[in-house]
Amino acid sequence: MALEFDFVAGVDPTSLSEITGAQLKQLVDAAVPVSDKGLIIAQTDTPDVANNPRYAAFLWLDLNGILADGNAPYTLKYYNAATPAWEPVNLGLVSIDGANIISSSIDPVDALDATGLDDGLILVTNAEAWALSTLIDAIANGSITLGKLQAGTTDKDVMMWNGSAWAITQISYTDISVADGQIPTEKLGQAISSSYLLAPDSADGLKTKWFPITDVITRNFILYPFASEPFPWTYIAKAGANQIPVMDPGGNVWTFLNKSEFEQVFSTIEEYEITIDDLVSTHSSNYQALHTLGTVPTVAEIRLKCIDAANRFGYDVDDEFSILAYRDGGNYYPIITYTVNTTSFNITLYAQSGAGSEMREKSVYNYKAIVPNDTLHFSIVLRLIKFLTA
Repeated sequence: MALEFDFVAGVDPTSLSEITGAQLKQLVDAAVPVSDKGLIIAQTDTPDVANNPRYAAFLWLDLNGILADGNAPYTLKYYNAATPAWEPVNLGLVSIDGANIISSSIDPVDALDATGLDDGLILVTNAEAWALSTLIDAIANGSITLGKLQAGTTDKDVMMWNGSAWAITQISYTDISVADGQIPTEKLGQAISSSYLLAPDSADGLKTKWFPITDVITRNFILYPFASEPFPWTYIAKAGANQIPVMDPGGNVWTFLNKSEFEQVFSTIEEYEITIDDLVSTHSSNYQALHTLGTVPTVAEIRLKCIDAANRFGYDVDDEFSILAYRDGGNYYPIITYTVNTTSFNITLYAQSGAGSEMREKSVYNYKAIVPNDTLHFSIVLRLIKFLTA
């Protein structure tokens, strides 16, 4: 490369035999950079390019603006002839990398201009650049693993809202509130294997647990509301082939009969069916069915029966179900009760509370409010059974 010079002299002394002081001064004062070189102007006033065309090749260090802490946010600018205006000098992409920055040399974040920005914003990478974001938006859904959560202090600790903040709390079954009838059977804990039953464990505070059926039948349970005395389940395990447990009318105790004997015991069975136009509109009413057994039936049963599949509760025609499935919606007690004597079967329909009546759906353990005409799809079935005396 040839030797280059930076300035054009204000006067060329090579053609002069002698030089004056004024010419020497002109030599310096009138000297300008060559066309492809420039100087830096450091001032607050905008350089006047119109009267000083050479400034178009200069850089201007704009000294305008002083921060509150005394630091000067100087801006280096160049003259853009196309605009025409002085514009900031922009650094090219990745023109400064980590190797060019000395550790701990970047000022704290309070040196960044946050004028007009919302509180709580952070810098995050956005595909190919840095961007401002809230912390919540910057965290991807499902990206926080359990290992990132604060560890509890004891077993069975959970995160629980205490009314004003999340806190680690030890939970027990008494802390869980669930409305009656709202836990479907599929939500119950799975048994260890088949042939297990849920039963209270007297050795562990009567907590309900899964037991092998062979263990359950050795325990005495109160079969509420079907009996008022413990049922001797141990007898079932000892029964012979084709034997059935029945109540002995003479001794008022459970005994076993062979199948043929059992069929003879049920010598008289009477069945009645009462169709009530609308159970909703006939509350506080009494109904009576006379029977011909001549004595108080040993077994008396009352059930609801579906007579029309066009009902809102999912029952099919001839489906039968307990009267407990039809209840008062405010107090949750059965609406239908009955008594039986030596000549008649008496039914009482109690008036519902202000909350109205409810009927349980067939497929799920869920009660649904009854509206007028709902019960036109159902009737009441009465069955009376008389045992032979011993």
